Amino acid sequence: MQIITKQITQRINSYFKGGKDMMKNSLQAKELAVILSVSKSKAGQIIRELNKELEDEGYIAIRGRIPVQLARKKFPYHDLSDQRIMEELKKENE
Repeated sequence: MQIITKQITQRINSYFKGGKDMMKNSLQAKELAVILSVSKSKAGQIIRELNKELEDEGYIAIRGRIPVQLARKKFPYHDLSDQRIMEELKKENE
């Protein structure tokens, strides 16, 4: 029982600390800029436009972020796989 509890605790801690098991569900301007190879200001402009579209469709948009699923839909020719996103974020943090 203690082993299972320890494993569950480790997974929870890993999730909240941004561990390897955690996947991004939204992108900020700096992350989108790296992935799309555009400036941070252009990425911010894209995020504002997409958030406006979300609000017009009746969704709640979080300022400065877009859902990864929306980015995948709007940029089908860019590799926005979970693995690519995590690789780019690791490079950025180094």
